[in-house]
This record gives sequence, C-alpha cells and structure tokens, in this order.
Amino acid sequence: MKKALKSISAVERAQISREWIGSLSNEDPLDYALLWQIGIVVIAILIIILIWNASLRREVKRRKSVERKLIISQMLAETAQAEAEAANAAKSNFLANMSHEIRTPLNAIIGFSDAMLAGVGGQVENLKHKEYLSDISNSGTHLSTVINDILDLSKIEAGKWRLEECQFLLNGCLTEAIKMLTAQAEGKNISVLYSPKPINSSLKIFGDLNAIKRIFINLLSNAIKYTPHGGKVECMIEKKRNGQVDVAFIDNGIGIPKDRLEQVQNPFEQSHEDHDLNEEGTGLGLPIVKNLIELHDGKFTLISEIKEGTQAIITFPTKRVIG
Repeated sequence: MKKALKSISAVERAQISREWIGSLSNEDPLDYALLWQIGIVVIAILIIILIWNASLRREVKRRKSVERKLIISQMLAETAQAEAEAANAAKSNFLANMSHEIRTPLNAIIGFSDAMLAGVGGQVENLKHKEYLSDISNSGTHLSTVINDILDLSKIEAGKWRLEECQFLLNGCLTEAIKMLTAQAEGKNISVLYSPKPINSSLKIFGDLNAIKRIFINLLSNAIKYTPHGGKVECMIEKKRNGQVDVAFIDNGIGIPKDRLEQVQNPFEQSHEDHDLNEEGTGLGLPIVKNLIELHDGKFTLISEIKEGTQAIITFPTKRVIG
C-alpha cells in the first residue's frame, strides 16, 4: 500500500484532492424546512396517540363502572325476586293453612244444619227456625266453595298441584258439567245449548279429568251468572286444522269492558268496577281456569262486548288431543 502511495506524484495527489473536495462542496445542503415538517407530523401523531390512549382509558373506566352497576343491579333484582317469591310462598302457605283450619269446623256447621233440616233428631216445626237453618246451610256452602277456591289457587301458585292425568272423552266431561249446572240455569230460565258434532264425539283429551271438569263448571257457571233471565248460553267443541281443540262458552249477557279483560284473570278481580253489576263471587273462578289450563300447556281466551255477551275459550294443545 505504501509503495502504491509513493508511486503517486505530488501533482497527481493534489489533483485527486481537489476533485474530492470539489465533489463534497457540490452536494445539496440539508432541507431544514422538510425536517421541520416531518418533526411536526411526528409530534402530531404522538399527540393523537396520547389523546386516543387517554380516551380509551376513560372508556374502559366508564365501562367497568357500568358493569359494576349492572352487576349490583342484577344482584338487587335477584334478591328482590327471591324475597317476592318467598313472600308469595308464605302467602300461599298461610292461605292454605288458614283455609284448612276454617274448613274443618265449617263442614260440621253445614252438616248439622242439613241434618236438622232433614229432621234428624226431630222435626223443626217453627218455620222461622227452618228459614234460619236454610240460610246457615246456604251461607256455609258458599263459604266452603270460596275456601276451596282459595286452597286450589294457593296450591297452584305454590307449585303443589299435581295433575292426575288420564285419557277421557271431552264430550262426556262437558256433558257432565252441563248437567251439574242445569238447576242453576233453570232458576233463571236460561237455555244451555249444546249439540255435539258426531265428528267430535270420539275426541279424547289426555289430562286431569277433575281439573278440566272444574274449568268447564267455572266457565259455564260464570256464563249463567252474568246472563239475564231468559237468555241463552251456548257450548261448543271444535277441532281446528292444526290439531288443537277449542271448547267455547258463549253467552248473551252483560259482557266485560275491554279494559278489564286482562284484569279479571287475576285473583280477586271482578268483571265490573260498578259493584252493582257484579254477581256474588270472589273473583277466583277465572284465575283458577287460567292456571289449570296452563298446567295442561293450553290457553285461555276471553272475548267480550258490553251488552252483547262474552266468549270464554279453552284451547287444548295438539299433544293433549287424541282422535
């Protein structure tokens, strides 16, 4: 390397040096304006990132706060629901126990008054005394019906009602219910119309026979109760194309206001706010009907027009229908 450098003359070295220095002096100067622009952009990006990061932190904090509030609200709601269910169960148990304690002596009152009216132990000669005994028996029977309704509704609400399921003829069940209420209808000169179609005479239902009969009795009794003297009540069975079966009770009575169609299906609600339009009752019949048919996975529908009448329809699901 040293020999190579020594072989270059001083003139040649001077020339080479001038060429290199000249090339360096001809390079473009630094563009400071561009550097400032790049710096500003970088700083702006950093500021945006910092702002975005702060915003994300606030959003995360807000969402955590909302989640905490939701968890607390859910816990409070679950606690309130548990307390409501416990209160409802306590109410049902209280009503059931109270009704049972009342029913036992009540049966004795009804039994003794009926026995005295029948002349057991000697005839009651005084007509006024007979009237009193008859009033005692009738009032006791009515009170017994109310207590039985309370017991049944309490059992259903407490989830203690067990369906005793079997296959039975729907036509036969409805016919029996009509026979049981014939005297009530005749007392008001009301015609109960039922002409079963031959195609429906063999229809069977898989369900609780006593519960279904109770439904029919309640609905037919209501129809007779709210139908004026000389009116009519029609009973119908219809199998629909989808396999479901409807049992309808149609009357031409006073009807139910549209704004009370839902309310009358709740316990202790009456059909009319005007008590003069309500017959004697406790408002338990329709709630029992609704609960019993829902235990069969069915549906209860009320259609009514004031002064035109009411349709009460029970719908049995396809899986309950045989034939």
